[in-house]
Amino acid sequence: MFEGAIFLDVGAHNGQTLHEITRPKYEFRTIFSFEPMVREFQHILRAYRSFDNVQVFDYGLGDHTGITNLYGPNEHCESSIYPQKSDVAEYHVYPCTIVEASNWFERNTTEDDTIIMKINAEGSEIPIMNNLIDSGFVHRIDNVMLDFDIRKVPGMEHCEQDLLARFQDCGFTKYSLCDDVMKGATHQSRIGNWLAGLDI
Repeated sequence: MFEGAIFLDVGAHNGQTLHEITRPKYEFRTIFSFEPMVREFQHILRAYRSFDNVQVFDYGLGDHTGITNLYGPNEHCESSIYPQKSDVAEYHVYPCTIVEASNWFERNTTEDDTIIMKINAEGSEIPIMNNLIDSGFVHRIDNVMLDFDIRKVPGMEHCEQDLLARFQDCGFTKYSLCDDVMKGATHQSRIGNWLAGLDI
């Protein structure tokens, strides 16, 4: 289906997306999974370490490289770089490693790669995508599916429309919105619905 393509799972959480995209029918050459929270990283590492095409990283992507505080988790083990996010506990603070997205793209991808990307990063979708726009690496992406968790950060809701306007300004049209494509009874079926609609 996507023979030879690369999949970036940004915000892998407990591996819900990996459960779907590691199915043989997708034929991804390499799946890069990013999860900076220790417990979740260890869970998916144990579950997918035997998959030859899966690489799991214990860091997140962002607009810089360094140590960043994550706040949370909530009852669903979600955490965010934004302490004011409505569904995280700001008194739970976890220093985590963040790698600049453009730097990672430069070191790990080429212009010839087919790249499909999912971002569900509790608000970090904004600095990640802005960094890729600023660097031009956004144009290496063949489709990115965005879940705008920034809506849950008081005072930053405007960042969703600001980012979509930046896409338009730089001529980037290869994106899918969670609200439009994540349809189905389970997370796995919703990911499958998004991927089935791609013409890549």
